[in-house]
Amino acid sequence: MKLLLEGKKRKEIAEELFVTESTIKKHSASIYKKLEVENRKELLEKVKSERINK
Repeated sequence: MKLLLEGKKRKEIAEELFVTESTIKKHSASIYKKLEVENRKELLEKVKSERINK
C-alpha cells in the first residue's frame, strides 16, 4: 500500500517488487475492496482521514 500511496505506477511497483503488473493489479483490487474504496484517489483520502481522526 505504501508504494500505491507514493503515487507509483503499477509497472514501477511490479519492477521494484519483482512481480508482474497483473499481481499488483490483483493486490490493489484486494486492498481497495477491504478498505471500501474504488480507486487510488479514494484510498489516499481515506488514509488521510484516518490519520486526522487518530
